[in-house]
Amino acid sequence: MVEGHVSLHRDGKAASASPDERVIDLDGIIQVLSALARKRRYSCTQPIKWRCAMPARRLVRLIEKNSEQLARELSEKVWNSPRCSDLRKVPADELQARTREIYQNLNNWLMDLTEAEVEQRYTELGARRAAQGVAYSHFLWAITATREHMTAFVQREGFSDTPMQLQGELELMHILGQFFDRALYYTAMGYERERTRIGSNLRRRRDDHQKVHA
Repeated sequence: MVEGHVSLHRDGKAASASPDERVIDLDGIIQVLSALARKRRYSCTQPIKWRCAMPARRLVRLIEKNSEQLARELSEKVWNSPRCSDLRKVPADELQARTREIYQNLNNWLMDLTEAEVEQRYTELGARRAAQGVAYSHFLWAITATREHMTAFVQREGFSDTPMQLQGELELMHILGQFFDRALYYTAMGYERERTRIGSNLRRRRDDHQKVHA
């Protein structure tokens, strides 16, 4: 984005703009926002496949192209945070693989996987972290930080200077929001199920022990 004074005109024209002024097509942006609002009304329980328009696909490809850098930055900023310290119970190579996977295969995650497939992948991940003894608050923070890191990259690299580019950025931000909202829900579901299973096994062993020594 070019810094400087921004003139807003509904007709897209500036009467006396300096060379540094940026004229925004306000009508075009309003139309984009209205179209997205109509398009993206959905039920959270409705099975879906995510779909990106071409401008959003450009940003997805940009994320995949920079996946190594993004994964490295996320590792440095997040995995060493005290809010994620419990993730040290997870093997380092497993954490690195999970981080790279979401960035390198974002196109597949957002445009190919069905709701059922996302549910399966993330309930399994939630159950695994529960079995590894990772506190859910630390697990939750890591997923949230991954989303925020990706969102910051999109905002920084999106270059939304036209209505079409803005549509791509807004479309991708919305799809990422949907994806991570569901990821958080299904990891919580898998985590809870595994903790319940572990608790039931512990109670059963305790009861059996008490019966033997009664």
